[in-house]
Amino acid sequence: MYWAGVTTYNAMRHTKALPGDRVAILGIGGLGHPGVQFSRAMGFETIAIARGTAKAEDARQLGAHHYVDSTSGDVAEALRKLGGVAVVLATAGNSAAMAATVPGLLPRGELVVVGVTTDPLPISPRQLINPALSISGHPSGTAKDVEDTMHFAVLSGVRPWVEEVTRRWSRDGHATAPSLPCEYGAELIESCRERHGVDAGPVRR
Repeated sequence: MYWAGVTTYNAMRHTKALPGDRVAILGIGGLGHPGVQFSRAMGFETIAIARGTAKAEDARQLGAHHYVDSTSGDVAEALRKLGGVAVVLATAGNSAAMAATVPGLLPRGELVVVGVTTDPLPISPRQLINPALSISGHPSGTAKDVEDTMHFAVLSGVRPWVEEVTRRWSRDGHATAPSLPCEYGAELIESCRERHGVDAGPVRR
């Protein structure tokens, strides 16, 4: 929540979107899963965009009103069929995927980038000028932003989805952990019995 939560919440609260506006979240992973929840909690009609159908049900459980499979057709066309969006919050670090959403923005719409990539955005100035679109990046936030995020999360019920991973300590003091794909986040549970020889129960790190 201190990373993904403040990044997505802080980015969305600084847009021009108002409750009732349509907001699309591009990418449903570490950043995107709190992004969908915050978008719904802030009163936006929330559209989740991801590759394939595997995350469609997760997106709905997180609060998305609509789900767009980016591999099944033109993402911008899908957004336009829903009425267009005021904001796209790009959490997936994929420049081509970000650019593909731009024609789905409403006039004076905003593409807000928080997903990191070094690839340039393949967007032409002409795409931006006539509809008066804007593109901006957004950092995570300050200590005050973190406090605001946590306060809003408590009030609205936004919670991170966490997968627990157990780390074991070998006799020579080396730590090992199973290699698991973590879709949303990971919480490490360390065994005190194996590291220190005492049964103090699991310690959350």
